[in-house]
Order: sequence, then C-alpha cells, then structure tokens
Amino acid sequence: NLFLENISVAGFSYMGALAGENWGTLIHCHVTGAVRGRNTVGGLVGTNGIRRSARDIPGAPESKSPVSDPNTGLIEECSANVTIRDEAGGTRGNVIGALLGRNAGGVVCACRASGRVEGEGDVGGLVGNNYEGCIRSCYTDCLVRGNRNVGGLVGINFDGSILFCYAVGPAEAAQREARGLVGSDGSASYLCYWEVQTTGCASGY
Repeated sequence: NLFLENISVAGFSYMGALAGENWGTLIHCHVTGAVRGRNTVGGLVGTNGIRRSARDIPGAPESKSPVSDPNTGLIEECSANVTIRDEAGGTRGNVIGALLGRNAGGVVCACRASGRVEGEGDVGGLVGNNYEGCIRSCYTDCLVRGNRNVGGLVGINFDGSILFCYAVGPAEAAQREARGLVGSDGSASYLCYWEVQTTGCASGY
C-alpha cells in the first residue's frame, strides 16, 4: 500500500508520479497531484509493460499468459486523481493518460482515474496508448481534452484487449471526434460502457 498526495512532478518523457517505467507489480498504489511532461506521461506511471531487456533477448520464449510472466508489468487496484499537461503547462503532449501514458503488453486491472488530462494526441482518461496490453475492470471519470485519438478511457487501442470497463468523464477533441471509450480502436472492446450524457460522446469507439 502506497499513497502519494499532492505531488508535483515535471520532466519530458516517460513521466509518472510513482515511476517512469514499470515492468514489475504495483498493487494498491494511489496518487493525487499534478504531472507535467511531453511524451508518454501518466498520473501513476509513464509506461507499463514487458521488460525491454527480456523482450530483446534473441530466442527468448514468448509468454502465453501476461499475468504470470515475471517480465510483464501488472498494475492492480491502483488510482490516480491528477492534472496532466505538458512540461510548459500547455497541451502539446502525446501519449497521455490519467493513470498510464502507455500500456505496452502489460496488465491493468481494477484501477480508477479521475482529474483532468490535456494533450495533443493519444489522450485517454485512463491510458493514452494501449498496445498489445490488457485493461480489465477499470473506471474513469476524468476530463479529457486533446486534438486526435481522444477517448474517455483510452486514447488509442492497438491489438490490445479492454474488458468490463466504464467511462463517465467528458471527452473533447479539437480535430477529430472524441469517443466515450476509445478514441481510435484497432481491436475489439468487450462489455465496456460509457455514459453518453456525461462524456458528451455519442460514439464509444
């Protein structure tokens, strides 16, 4: 159990209140405050996923179960209530999420995010970019603003799975239509819900 309250963190890339990168296990970690950064920025962690050293080993076996893989990041029952903007206090950031900037092959389960997230592209109320990762049983009521790939839950989902999640926070995009769940979805999202009135989005993904 870890609580970080009223934090203020600033940098450029791979920014998070708790860690820039995670490939271990985080359970019952909670943060409130403000994070500033330009690329791959999350309220809790910048990027969560497969340990790069393990993924780059020639001939290394591929795990069939990301939850049991010791080289895969797992974030469970964590929360973030944060404000996120770029390093200059503006809205030029990319891959921005209230909990995680990017989930790259990792697992996010039973987490919650709230607050205010603003960026340029790949902006989500929970995760900015979900690439081959699993997001399950999560909830967000975060206000999300950006220009492209803006979603109440996830900015862009590519070959990842999103299951049993719910989004209710407002999602707004200047250039492309914001969506209640996933701004741009290259994979299926199953049994997920968004609140049409509170998100302001007629389409979920």
